[in-house]
Amino acid sequence: MGHLVNIGILFAKTRQDPPRDIPLFVLIYLHSDQNVLIYEHILIYQNPNTTSMKTNNETKELCDCRCIHEERVTTAAHDALPEQDNQHMAQLFKAMGDANRLKILWALEHEEMCVCDIAAFLKVSESAVSHQLRLLRQLQLVSNRREGPVLYYRLNDHHVNKLMQTALEHTRE
Repeated sequence: MGHLVNIGILFAKTRQDPPRDIPLFVLIYLHSDQNVLIYEHILIYQNPNTTSMKTNNETKELCDCRCIHEERVTTAAHDALPEQDNQHMAQLFKAMGDANRLKILWALEHEEMCVCDIAAFLKVSESAVSHQLRLLRQLQLVSNRREGPVLYYRLNDHHVNKLMQTALEHTRE
């Protein structure tokens, strides 16, 4: 299945003062057919009398070894969103990540409002609100309707409300 490609000894500088070299023993296994890295393990020699180079926060986010699970990578690649959908979702979440835009969306959840009302609610200029609403409209989060000289805005559909409710539930857990 795989074969041992390299056993090496490297030296790395510690973050101690003064820095010192410590040996790192590196084992690397490659898949025999495709030369795909499937396993890499770094053994760090550490003197038991010294403190760890990494903090608990740094180590709890990493595996103890580097091991590629090919079937999981293949499944993730197969199930990945098309790039256009991925970019659109990133824009949507970026828009919802702005506090004032989120306040606008939350205010529109209950009833439609005109630019003047939203500006008064946020205590910002109508121009600033108009700019934010233009972005929200381009992302199809809000829509508008004109009644004489007044332009009213509302959430575009129930999905926007559902996104906000889900995010709120998540943050309150």
